[in-house]
Order: sequence, then structure tokens, then C-alpha cells
Amino acid sequence: MLRLKDAGRQLRLWSGGRRLYSSQSLRVGDGVSGFRVDRVVEVPKLDMTAVELSHAGTGARHLHVNRKDTNNVFAIGFKTLPPDHSGLPHILEHTTLCGSNKFPVRDPFFKMLTRSLANYMNALTGVDYTFYPFATTNGKDFANLQQVYLDSVYDPLLRELDFRQEGWRLEHDVPEDKESPLMFKGVVYNEMKGQLSNPAYLFYIRFFQAIYPSLQFSGGDPAHMTALEYKDLVNFHNTRYHPSNSFSFSYGSLPLTEALDPVAKAIEKRAEKSGLEGAVNSGKESIPQRPEPISLDKNTEIEVEGPIDPTVDPNKQYKVSLSWIVGDSNDLKSTIAWKVLGTLLTDGHASPFYKALIDSGIGTDFSVNTGLEETPAKNIFTIGLQGLTKEAVPQFEKAVANVFADIAENGIPKERLEAVLNQAELADREVDAGFGMDLVSRLFPRVFNDPRNYLDLLDNEKILSSFRTQYNENPALFQDLVKSKLVSGPFLKFSMVPSATFDQNLVEQEKKQLQDKIDSLTEEDRVQIFNSGLDLLENQKAQEDISSLPSLATEDISLQATKIDVKKIDDAVVDSVQNPVRIFTRETGTQGLTYLHLFKNISNKVPKELYPYLSLFSSAMNNVGTSDYSMSELENIIRLNTGGVSSSLMIRTAPQALQAKKLDDLQLLLTLGGSSLDEKSSYLYDILLQILVKADFTNIEKLRPLIQSSAANALNSLSDSGHRFAMGHARSGMSAKSYLEEQLSGMEQIKFIIKLSKLDDKALLETVVPKLQQIQAIVAQSSGLEAGLTFTPSQTTLNNNISHLTNFVKTLSKAKSNDSSSVLTGLENRSTHLKTQFQLPFQVSYVGAAIQGASYFDQDSAALQILSNLLTHRYLHTEIREKGGAYGGGASYSAMDGVLAFYSYRDPNPLNTIETIGNTGRWAVAKEWTERDLREAKLSIFQGIDAPISPRSEISYELYYGLTNEMRQARREALLGVSVKDISAVAEKYLLNTVDNLGSDKASLTVLGPSRSEFTEEQGWNVVDPESN
Repeated sequence: MLRLKDAGRQLRLWSGGRRLYSSQSLRVGDGVSGFRVDRVVEVPKLDMTAVELSHAGTGARHLHVNRKDTNNVFAIGFKTLPPDHSGLPHILEHTTLCGSNKFPVRDPFFKMLTRSLANYMNALTGVDYTFYPFATTNGKDFANLQQVYLDSVYDPLLRELDFRQEGWRLEHDVPEDKESPLMFKGVVYNEMKGQLSNPAYLFYIRFFQAIYPSLQFSGGDPAHMTALEYKDLVNFHNTRYHPSNSFSFSYGSLPLTEALDPVAKAIEKRAEKSGLEGAVNSGKESIPQRPEPISLDKNTEIEVEGPIDPTVDPNKQYKVSLSWIVGDSNDLKSTIAWKVLGTLLTDGHASPFYKALIDSGIGTDFSVNTGLEETPAKNIFTIGLQGLTKEAVPQFEKAVANVFADIAENGIPKERLEAVLNQAELADREVDAGFGMDLVSRLFPRVFNDPRNYLDLLDNEKILSSFRTQYNENPALFQDLVKSKLVSGPFLKFSMVPSATFDQNLVEQEKKQLQDKIDSLTEEDRVQIFNSGLDLLENQKAQEDISSLPSLATEDISLQATKIDVKKIDDAVVDSVQNPVRIFTRETGTQGLTYLHLFKNISNKVPKELYPYLSLFSSAMNNVGTSDYSMSELENIIRLNTGGVSSSLMIRTAPQALQAKKLDDLQLLLTLGGSSLDEKSSYLYDILLQILVKADFTNIEKLRPLIQSSAANALNSLSDSGHRFAMGHARSGMSAKSYLEEQLSGMEQIKFIIKLSKLDDKALLETVVPKLQQIQAIVAQSSGLEAGLTFTPSQTTLNNNISHLTNFVKTLSKAKSNDSSSVLTGLENRSTHLKTQFQLPFQVSYVGAAIQGASYFDQDSAALQILSNLLTHRYLHTEIREKGGAYGGGASYSAMDGVLAFYSYRDPNPLNTIETIGNTGRWAVAKEWTERDLREAKLSIFQGIDAPISPRSEISYELYYGLTNEMRQARREALLGVSVKDISAVAEKYLLNTVDNLGSDKASLTVLGPSRSEFTEEQGWNVVDPESN
């Protein structure tokens, strides 16, 4: 009944009593909501109509894409060429979302996260543009979010205190204590310190600054950020965030006028405020033309210093790239050709540069800038490598020249091109629940620099067809491109050389920068800084009236979970010991694609001493080739006939134990999967059989670079997702499942792979290969299998897959009985390291903490999930981000594990975070929770629960986790039924006497980041260098 009521409410919202325009009926020149229709583009295969419009008074542009998709999307963006390296566009992106005149609350963006059912909300800054997108399936929610977004960008408060909080400020370490030292603070300031601690990101930014010095760093360099003044922010907003400089976008099943009317009203409001005509002229005059990269009329070399990565061989710290400017980025035909060529040259084991640079051992992996870079003005083509010794740099240059010479002479095999195009065509065929957001990501980088051709990006099929025609008319296309631009064309050689003092130099530079600021202060300045700090702190503490913000109600959440019909077949296939191979099937619209999942239960079969090697095994089996095929040959077969195959490890509660509510019964699984056209599904089974049974782990030429690349990319992963690693390590002190996950994919696994990366080929053959082969012999047995199939309803497709699976099982070796229901025994309960710091060369830290909660079916579990959301939005966000200056902080509850975790992300002050987490229990118990608190937490949680999912993932609930429709419905009812009283009860029961004792058996604690005097063994910390054994 609630669904019908909701549907009626949405229908009224969409109709609204005003004229509704059908996108299909519009013609060029028609007027809609003060806009003129400029173009109408049909994409028949996707049943999609795009209408491009421009505003009569300002020239503001809007694109509406009509499609039968209830996941409606809106985005608005502006061209924001940065004037310097201060990060002005990035800081403005943050501060626009700190309140507007219509919604004068401190941070409406974050507060709408708990007043909405949006499945996506964000704000992003690109190299020369900024945009604000959201997606929701609820009509009322769409209207709510759109008005908040539009008022934020066109009529923000832009208060100076928000600039100081989000951008940068000089403030006392303890704001209330004027005797405490002055320091730099700010959310973006610390975000970018963390971002630039990522070696790959640092290399890319320095490279981009070298080849494109006219295009400033929009994200912001902390070394330049402190020169930015508040008035710069206001002026930049006045000129850049103007309708004449805007582009807005809507997508989905909503009528055009419902998306366009609010945009027109926001423009009118802006006109009333600032005087539209004058502002348009001012805005246009201040917006520069497309900046150009450096003029490469001869070979140019630029060398910069970079940090030493402690996770990598100290002798292999060089990063080098060669780059060519290959044409105008607005030439879509040329751009696509270069994209395809880049994929052919660098993607996969069969690519010539992988063979010449990585298989050969010259380097460990491609550098982050490798491939085609579509910049605002030009296309830049790059071949780059990381993990080189100093002596290998000339070999790299010679190898690049040799590959280009060979391509110019002999071209690229047609079969490899067909493999790449097949992958692109299959990817385009996928039904994607996030298609509207994909369009946003595809279009916004081009709309401000290529206003005529960007609509061509809507139709991938047309793009691929056009490319095929181009290639068929000139089969020597790639040879011509290589000859004309790469063989003799001038290039930029960009090198990052390791410096043992790089990190310390950054610290000293910041100290000097800070001291210079302090030395320039007058007594009046000092008084103002102290008072400003108090003002900001008072603002952060103040209780707000947020009644101006729109909100959904709990009644907008459907009482019924979406049912996903998954069938089970138990008697069609049996293994070698007559155990049935259970097949889970999901029949849904897949556009003729079959998705296959194979689960191999290896519980108690693999000896525990081999557990550290399991992650390497699951990765290597896809990357070393087989006894029948070289890796290049196998890869070509995969790409010509499938959408790709994969393998991974998984730890789960055994489904039969879940039914019995025995959540400690765990299974360790090797999962295999892939996709293909229905008529080519036999290839999936043949390929998976090859990699499962015949993977050639003695192929050191493939195994070595795989290990070295994993080690080399570890620091990038830790910089990007350090909070997840910190939480994972902390969780390992709370449950057996988390402990095992830590060994297989956490910090302990990173330490292990770093250790392996130091072994020479002889040691790999003698110590590592035999262990991988031992695992292979175990998993290649026929017992312990389950299968999952997703396909478009067809008995023929099902019968074919059953036949393929039968042949697959018969080919595996026979084994003693060990069916798919086996569970792990003899597991260690938890990690004994409950207070750990991993020392890493970062400028900021990541904190993780964990306590034991309640199991999935316990009556407290739902309340704990609600509580974790309340802690994030009501307490931790304010204390860790707004006051502490970290980029993020919060709590996360894993219902399946029964563990409540806390985190901070890119955190300049981990001690403050640890203290904040320690106070969580006392704060939560003292807090007088309200029905509004409860409503908003539930809305926030159901954003994820009810987010649309793609057909390929619909089977996952039951296949992967054993969660039936009935279980999901029961969980839904439990969450909706949580009361204020429940929240207070679980806060007292689980938080008191746990989080206030961090680093104990009740609350484990992990920190990733730079060395600090407070984190020592004498103070009870287990201090770990990931590089050490």
C-alpha cells in the first residue's frame, strides 16, 4: 500500500498542474521554461532522447536526457580555470556547500545526507571545471536536493569563517589557549597534504605542471594555499559561478520542465541579486580562453625530486615518462583513434609495451600518466614506467623507440584490435544502474571546451561504428599515427628521481612557511587570530535551526524490500564424490549476457601456513598463463570471447549457519567469475578451467612483475584508502573473520607482499612457486563447488550452462568428500596487537578503532547500525572534520561481523581523533536523542539499502551472503522499528567501558601515518615499519 501511496505522491510532483513537455515532441527553436531548444539527439538503441537548450537571457546551457530510468540525475557545473596553485576552485567547491541564503545552515550538503534517499551526492573539482551531481529514485527527493544545490551554487553565504574552516587558516593548536602554538589548519589544506602523499598522484601532478604550466593546479598545493585570501574566493565566485558560465544536466524519466523550471528560477534569483547583464559581461571577460600545453618543437627534459617509497626496492625508485602532443582534444575522431591505440599498446600482457618494459624487467609497472590524456586543448600521449633503477632509464628510452619503430613498420595484428573492440562493445551492452551518473562523468570534462561535439559521447555504438569505418578505410591507421607523431615527433621526458630528504624537506618547508607567517604578524593580528579561532569554534559548537532544509519522512521509505527471485537447482550436476553442485539462478534482463560465478569452498583444505599466499595465488592464476597458452595467447582468447574473467578470495558466514543464526561458522572461498554473450558462455568455463587447473606458476617472467607491481602500488592504496586499512586492522582484534581478512587483504598482507618483492628469481622458484602449486593441487579438485548464473530468461541458456558446468566438474581431479557446506575450524579468535601504529611516509594520518557489537540476528544489531550513523553525523563529523581539520571521520557498523568501527581520513591530528573516539560513549549516553535524529539516520541508511543495483549484481545477496528475501525483509523491519529508547540502550550497553579504553581487548586501535613521539613502545604501542620483516 505504501508503494502505491508513494507512486501517487511522485505522480503529483511530476505533473504539478503545468504543461509537461515530451522530449520526443520537442523541436529546435521551441521554448521551454525560458530556454530555447538548440539540438535534439536520438539514441534509438538506448531508447534515449537528448535535448540541448540555452537560456534566452544568459546563455546558460542545459542538457536533458530522457530515458525510462527511475534513477533520476541532476548536476550543475561551471568552468573554473584556476588562477594559481592555491586550490581556489577546490576551496570554493567546499565553501559553497556551507550554507546559502535560502538554507542558512552550517553545512547543508552533509545535513542533506541524512534527510534524503539519494543514492549519490557529491561535489567534484576537475582540472578546469567544478560540478555538483546527485541521483535519486524519489521524485520529492529530487526536487528537495535540486533546490539545495541550486541555491548553494548561485546564492551561497560564503562566510569568511567557512573559508577558514574549509580552506586554510592560521590558528592556535588549542583554539581556547593563546599560549599554544600557531599552526596551519583547514579541511582542504589537510586533504591535499594527504593527496600529495600518494606517490602516483604526486608524480602525475608534477608531470602535468611540467607539460601544462599554463593550467594551474585546481586541487591546490598546500605550499601555495596559504597565499589565498577570502576576497579572492568571493571574486572568483562572482565571475565563475554565473549562469553564462554554467552547464546543467538532468537525466531519467522525469519530465523536462520539472528539471528545468527550478534552474530558470535560480537564474532569475541570481539576476535579482547581482544584476544579470553586467555580471554576464564581467564573467565572460574574466574567463580565459583554453590554455595550451608547452610548445614541443624539440625534445625537452624536466627532472624533479620525489619521495622514497619504503615499500619498494630502494634501488628501483625512479619514475620516467615520454610524452607527445598528438592533436586537438576537440577532434573526437582523432581522440578515439588515439584511445584505441593507447589501449593496444599498453593494456594487458599481450601489449607490446607490457612485454618490452615490464616483462623485460626494466620497470615494475606503467606510470600513472601512461596512455592518452584528454586535456582542455590538446591530446597528450604518454608512455611511462615506474620502479626503474637509474641505470635502466636509458634502456627504457631505447625500448620505447624500438616498439614504435616496430609498430610503424609492421602495424598491430587485427586480432588484437578485434579483442579490444569486443571488450568495448560488451561493456556498452551492460545494463548499468548508474548509467545517468556515468553520463555525467563522461560529459562534464568536455562540455566547457567542446560545446559542439560533446553530444557525440552519448552514443558509444555510433562512436565504435565510426571508428571501424575509419580503420577499414585505412588499415594502416595505427602505423600512420605512430609514424607521424611518435617515431620522430618531439617529446617531453619527465623524470622523478628519488631523494632521501624529500619528506623532511616538505616538513621543513611547511615549518618555514609557518614561521614566516608568524614573524609577519602584528600584535593586532595575533589578537584577531585568537578571536577568529574562538569565533569558529563557537560556530562549530552552536546548535542550529535546520528547519529551513527540506526533508523526506520515514514514511517515504518503503516497508517492503525489493524481492529478487533467485532459484536453486540441486540435482543437475554432481561432483566426483556425488556431492551435488548447487546452482543459483537469477533470470532478469541482461541484454543477452550471461554472468557466471563459481565458488570453491577451500575451508580446512589449505594448510594455515599457506594462508598468506592465497591472495597472491588468486591474483597470479589470472596473470601467469597456463601450460596450454602463454599469457598473451590466453588474454587474447579472453578478450575476443568474453567480457573478462576474475578470481578472488572471500570469507563468509556459512549459509546453512546463517539460517541457524550461528554466525561464527565461517567459510573460506575461492571465487571465479566472468561474463560473455549467451552463445559464447562455453568459453567462460574453458578459460576458468585453464586458470584453475593449468596456471603456470613457474612462469617467473610473469610472477615477478606481478609481485613487484603489487608492492609498488601498496603506498598508493594506503594513501587513498588508509582509513579502510586502519579499520580492517583494528577489526582483526575483535573477530575471527576480521582477523583472517586482515591476513589475506590487510596491512599484514601488504607486509607479506613487500617481503616477497625482495626475493630474486631463484628464491621465488624455490620458496614461492612450490607453495602456489600446492594450493593449486588443492583447489583443482572437484568437491566443494557452488555456481551462480544470471541471464535473460531462456531455458536454452540454462541448459547450455548446466552442460558446460557438468563438463567443467568432470575435468577436475577427484577428491575425498568435502562438500560446499564445510566450515573453518581451529581459527585464531583475534589479533593480539590491539594498539598499533604503522609508520608510513605521509604528511597526515589515518585512525581506525573497533569494538565488538551484536550479531546480525541479535535484537541490538539494527539499533547499533542506526547508532553508527548517528555518531557519524551528530558527533564525529563535527569533532574530527570541522574542528580537527581531517578530511573525514565517522563510524561504520558491519552487521554481518557484529563489529562497530571508527575512523578518520587524512587526519592532521590523530591524537584529537583518538580522544574524540574515546569520548564517544559518554557523549552518546548523555545525548538526548530525538525522533528527528532517528528519522534522519534511517533515511541515510536506506540510501544504500535501496540504491538501484545492476542485473549482474542482483544475485549477490543470496549467492554471496546467504541472505534470502525473507532475511532482508526482517532486517528492514528491524531497522525501521528501532526506537529512541533502543538507541540509548545500545549506546550504554556497547560504548561505555569500551571506547574509553582504546588499545585494549575491548577496543582495538590502529593508526597509519608518520612517526610521532606519542606513539612509542614505551607508551604501549606496537610500532610497525611495513618494510620490516
